[in-house]
Amino acid sequence: MVGVINLGDETTHLVLLNVPAAGMRALIAQEGAPDPRSLSPSDLVSRFFDAYPDYSLTRVSLDPGEGVWFPRADVVHDGWPGAKQDADVVLTIRGEMEEPGREVPHDLS
Repeated sequence: MVGVINLGDETTHLVLLNVPAAGMRALIAQEGAPDPRSLSPSDLVSRFFDAYPDYSLTRVSLDPGEGVWFPRADVVHDGWPGAKQDADVVLTIRGEMEEPGREVPHDLS
């Protein structure tokens, strides 16, 4: 899971790519790239945009105090401050959610 929260005083924006890492790897492989499975996440995104520079992105607006949760940690996103006057303050949280009914072991020592 990835959570992003706007902690600033102005509206901010996120720019999202609607293709997960596995989809990017498959599309790059179709272009004849050698072994896209071995690419690091940053190299994968760079290679994807080299191959598909006109791929559509989605922009999400977050008012102050608003946030969004993504169900997958491999969502490619970045901030886009636009015409903000103040600093863009965004909190990003990454982690795993507990599955209902599944007990998480706790170390009590």
